[in-house]
Amino acid sequence: MKTTLLPLVILTAAASAQTMPVKSVNKSEQFSVGVGYAMASDTWAFSGAPFKLDSTATTLDVRATVYQNIFLTASYSDIKTDIPAGAGPGPANLDMNSYSFGFGTKIAAGNGNLELSYAYNKVKIDFASANFNQNILKAGYSVDVGNGFNVGLAVIYYSNSTIENGPGGTIDNVTAPVFTVGYKFGQGFSADLSYSTENTVFGAPDASGSTAIGVRYGF
Repeated sequence: MKTTLLPLVILTAAASAQTMPVKSVNKSEQFSVGVGYAMASDTWAFSGAPFKLDSTATTLDVRATVYQNIFLTASYSDIKTDIPAGAGPGPANLDMNSYSFGFGTKIAAGNGNLELSYAYNKVKIDFASANFNQNILKAGYSVDVGNGFNVGLAVIYYSNSTIENGPGGTIDNVTAPVFTVGYKFGQGFSADLSYSTENTVFGAPDASGSTAIGVRYGF
């Protein structure tokens, strides 16, 4: 997907939001805590040749509505990446962790909800104490389909910085389309399953795809 599509999506959503009614915030959306597990299959180059790298991440995040439909977010992710034997010098696995802080809004749109958000994310790589920063933009639309189920489609744009305190170089930016199916159990509990053709574990390019599952409790 071309990265130039993202500004068009955001501008269109922002223009539409001018005429959309404000959606009342459910009690379960005032404050919520989520736990997720994601896995991605990536292709990165080591020693001049491509190798398949499998990555997983466990994430804890919190979300709080602070004014009408404006919310704040914070998250922590523990990321594991296995490096295949013979891929070059370095460790057999690449441990990383990330911290993010952001904000967003949720707006009623037609039969569903439009959600726009921004987050600043810092990814720390244990090997060589390297790190890089990300600006993450997300625009998504979801709709209830009945019997507690909902479906959603979103576009996430990862703007990656230069790697610091390490080998250097810049990680290419990534535009990730994400399809999600969710289910609300009631009493504030919900779950969702997502799939993307890109790496949504830590926003790196050249992924074969990624899958994520999460549960959330709101109160």
